[in-house]
Amino acid sequence: MSQPGWRSRLRARFASAPRVDETDTPDLVHFDKPFAVSPSLFSQLEAARTSAGREPDKVEQRLEGFILDPGLGPPAYLAGDGRIVWDGWYEWSKTAPTQRDADASLVVGAKKTGVAVLLELLPARPDDEEGCLACGGTGWTDMPSATRERFQIVCAVCGGLGWNGNR
Repeated sequence: MSQPGWRSRLRARFASAPRVDETDTPDLVHFDKPFAVSPSLFSQLEAARTSAGREPDKVEQRLEGFILDPGLGPPAYLAGDGRIVWDGWYEWSKTAPTQRDADASLVVGAKKTGVAVLLELLPARPDDEEGCLACGGTGWTDMPSATRERFQIVCAVCGGLGWNGNR
């Protein structure tokens, strides 16, 4: 039996792979510790989604949850079981998420959905804890924008809590 020629090998190597609809099979990553969510919180998130006039996306359906942040990075979701889940398609999000990442997703989600009850899932600031020096205790960092309008992102140091603690 003869070996295939170099042209055949080259064609086989660069032949396009069958196309996969990535929206049907997202690669999800999640923080291991779920938050204790109430049915009331899910009702408020459902009302926010409805008032925004949108249907659940495929990931929301899969997780029985809600999108918190469509993201400048990976989209973040609150799953029906209380986990914070990110669309892991983005290569840099394949590392294990931290508590700070999960907290930041809740902070951004509260702002973007208008459901402030999400902030009640965050740890309370201890009385003896100093505010975060990076954001001045606000949980947000100003970023320059092309239009010179105020643009804020969640503080990368405290994860939006406004304090650092031993996290």
